[in-house]
Amino acid sequence: MKIRLPFNRLSVILALLLPAGCASPLAYQKPVVNFQKASAVVIENARNEYKCANKSERDIEIDSRADKMLRIDAGILDSGELVLYSTEALAARMAALDAISKHGQMLLALAQSDAPDKARNAAVALESSLSRLGKSLGMEGSKEFNSKAEGFVSLGGEIVRLVLSSRASDALDKAIIASDAYVKPLVALLRDEYELNAERRRGRLSKSRVMAIDAYNDLLSKKPVSAEKLKIAAEQIKISQDAWENFALLQGAEIEGFSAMIKAHQELVDYAKSPKAPRDFSALVDATESFAADAQLVSEAIRKFSRREKKTE
Repeated sequence: MKIRLPFNRLSVILALLLPAGCASPLAYQKPVVNFQKASAVVIENARNEYKCANKSERDIEIDSRADKMLRIDAGILDSGELVLYSTEALAARMAALDAISKHGQMLLALAQSDAPDKARNAAVALESSLSRLGKSLGMEGSKEFNSKAEGFVSLGGEIVRLVLSSRASDALDKAIIASDAYVKPLVALLRDEYELNAERRRGRLSKSRVMAIDAYNDLLSKKPVSAEKLKIAAEQIKISQDAWENFALLQGAEIEGFSAMIKAHQELVDYAKSPKAPRDFSALVDATESFAADAQLVSEAIRKFSRREKKTE
């Protein structure tokens, strides 16, 4: 259970820490740390889901053919119809996730005002990451993805200029505000693609569950019934059922994590634009703590699902 100070008491404390109009980067540290840590969890799981997307599509086809007792050959498995994301499309999405991650790392470095060198290095790393994303867009066929990513790419030079030419406090506010129009739409697109990919993967897990149940019932119908084979088949049902249920939890938690990431980023933007009153800071803390809690749910769901996946290998 989260314990919250009454707002009026919290306001008094924050008023002492955050004088009106003061934009000290130190005020950002805890919220930005929460934002960065939570983002890392959500982004890493999204990376894994993109990597599994084509495998899931191939496995759906194999399961379907096995269920219908149809032939399987290499030509079918190598068919472009089973490729949700080309090599180029996957590279573009990995680059987008890396750039979003680098953006969070740069905000964290700016919030740590006692480390100006880290801030400059983080800004340069973000610029390089955005440059790689820009190069990958020429080979990616999705107009929607390209349009969302291109705006983010255009930030590269501006971010470095802000960090090199501004005080840490000004650079942090300006970097957050500059990213406002680009980060949230891109994250929303990645969330929608994740939901589509995950739904197809969950469909495969559901199919595996049905096949495990059918295999058990098929053994039951054969006389004499083998108790040993039934036990093995029953264990397979448990494993497939757990995988299906746990992945549903992971899918829901990750989608909520993306949505919380968008909301937390908006609160960062709102705070950067605000006069830095205690109420402004309270809203930022609430949003980033909520995002961190959602990311923790994603992390727990990943652990549960990964354990079950290893049992099926």
